[in-house]
Amino acid sequence: MPPLVITPRAIERFMERVGGTQAQAEAALASPAVQIAARFGARCARTAKARILLRFCDGLAVVITVVPLDYTPAQLIPFSHGGVPWLRRNFTNTGQ
Repeated sequence: MPPLVITPRAIERFMERVGGTQAQAEAALASPAVQIAARFGARCARTAKARILLRFCDGLAVVITVVPLDYTPAQLIPFSHGGVPWLRRNFTNTGQ
């Protein structure tokens, strides 16, 4: 299982969009449901109140943000169903 990293942005978004304290946000974002989603390589973990979005890089599962259930980010809609195309980006500094 990749190590789970929770970003400060995800904690802020959880408190803003779901409510609760920082400790409650950290507990929800590190819940077994999110850890299982990370183990399976899922981009999203759905809870009773929100969707928790994950990104994978350098062997880590990073919790990047939280969105309400009535909102589906375009990244989660497959291209074949009208979503955005998958792009491979190189974030390394090539010196150019």
